Formats: sequence, C-alpha cells, structure tokens
Amino acid sequence: MQATDKSLNLVQDQLQKAFSLLSNNPFIAGHFLPQVPLVQGQNLISHSLGRAYISWGPLRPSAALHVYEITSPDPTKYVNLVSSGPGTQDIYVF
Repeated sequence: MQATDKSLNLVQDQLQKAFSLLSNNPFIAGHFLPQVPLVQGQNLISHSLGRAYISWGPLRPSAALHVYEITSPDPTKYVNLVSSGPGTQDIYVF
C-alpha cells in the first residue's frame, strides 16, 4: 500500500525491508528440541519443521558426547545423528 506522503512511503519501504530480513532468516524458523535422548550409535530425530532442515546445532549436552550428522532418510521429517554414547542434548534444528 503506497501513501501519498513521501516520508510515510519511505517508512513503509524500510519496514518492509526489515521484516523481509527477519522472515527470510532460517534461524528464526527453527525448532528448539529440549532434552533429546541419545543412544550410542544412530539416532533418528523428528524435527517437525514441515520442510527439509538446513542444519542443526547441539546445545547443553548432558555428557561428553561427540555427535555428528549422517544422511537422513527423509530430511523433511528427520535429522539423523550419530552419538558416541548415551545422554541427552538440547538440539536446535533450522
């Protein structure tokens, strides 16, 4: 919607740019998965994003774990992680 006032148009344009930056940021559209139980070996974790995930990040591990990603059978539904041992870990998927 364009107004007749140039300064109002400028404000609207700047707001549109700012909201566009936020809505296109993949971190904002991510999901925080608290206390995900991990077993030693492969762990197929449902992320509920409704789209293929871009990446993931570990947060607050409960043990000294080495966790890494392997190919997911369905990236639109799951992150496939391998853990060096049992424990829990918060995970952020985006």
